[in-house]
Amino acid sequence: MAEKTKPVAQTTGKTDEIEGWIDSQVKMRKEHFEKAMKDRKEELDEKRTAEIRAIYEETQYKVDRQVLRSRKASKLEEAEKHYLAKLSIIDKDHKVTGGLLFDVIEGKHDTDSYHKAFAEIRKSYKEECNKIEEHFCEYERKLAKAYPNFQSFWDWRDE
Repeated sequence: MAEKTKPVAQTTGKTDEIEGWIDSQVKMRKEHFEKAMKDRKEELDEKRTAEIRAIYEETQYKVDRQVLRSRKASKLEEAEKHYLAKLSIIDKDHKVTGGLLFDVIEGKHDTDSYHKAFAEIRKSYKEECNKIEEHFCEYERKLAKAYPNFQSFWDWRDE
């Protein structure tokens, strides 16, 4: 009997196709480089945008906080001037023309009534200062909440 020969599988063509496809999948091409550079630019743009936003927010927070502190100082100074005027008003010639000291000079107080009047003036002044402090402390806390990216180190960085 004649020996039957098995047909040899023709794998050469299919192997070349697979290898060619694999090569095409792993090769880096110009469009990959271009996309990588585009992605890099986008990432860098996002990073710089985030940095600028952080700088803007921190700086604006500090400006707003300083405005609050300046207003607080003005209110406290106003309260102090009012307090001093209640104690004594002195004209340009250095004469006492009003306030508690004027009343003492005019004979309207003895030692006890002076101390009582002084205590009332001082108490009123302290209450006014406390109200000012509370008001501006509240608004400094609110200010921090107004900035979603607030960091506590923003406050102590420039202290």
